Amino acid sequence: RVGRFGAYAQIGTKDDEEKPTFASLRPNQHMDTITMEEAIELFKMPRIVGKSLEGHDIKANYGRFGPYIMFKDDTAGKVLYQSLTKIEADPMEVTLEQALELVAYKKKAEIEKYIKDFKSEDSEIEILKGRWGPYVTDGDKNIRVPKEIEDATKLTLKDCIALLKKAKPGKKKPAKKKAVKKKVIKKKVATKKKAVKKAVVKKKIVAKKAVT
Repeated sequence: RVGRFGAYAQIGTKDDEEKPTFASLRPNQHMDTITMEEAIELFKMPRIVGKSLEGHDIKANYGRFGPYIMFKDDTAGKVLYQSLTKIEADPMEVTLEQALELVAYKKKAEIEKYIKDFKSEDSEIEILKGRWGPYVTDGDKNIRVPKEIEDATKLTLKDCIALLKKAKPGKKKPAKKKAVKKKVIKKKVATKKKAVKKAVVKKKIVAKKAVT
């Protein structure tokens, strides 16, 4: 079948007791030529490539934006994702050696993006490196560090709070509106009463006899 994000394989239907499962076709696969064996292999994803140096699974998979690996990083305290397009590798074929190189690259990039944080002051505010330069974030709002501030590391927590007050609030997802059922007002149909015909009583006229 072809879906919103391209061709995919499906096991099961909506009518089955268990929910159907889906798997996107690889870039070099086509609906007309893919075999049953190749389609079944797609459902084995994500593939565990091996363990990271921290002992966590490194998983390879296909995503909406292409092939990638994912792993837990203890330093960052979260799961990190790294595209495989950097080394032009396939999730089904990427080796542990290649994956470990990408893990090291991603971890380094993650560390380097942090300029400063205020966790010691019990705050979630951080100063990070962005595509357009350093910026301040509290996890909800972001604001770029003004150009006149040459060294972002010198910003204090008070400075960051003042900057964030000028930032636009993060976009919130609109709440789903509950469907309101319209009340169906049944109109009463007035029943016409049948006209009752009055019985017409005809009086018999008695003819009087002439008296002689």
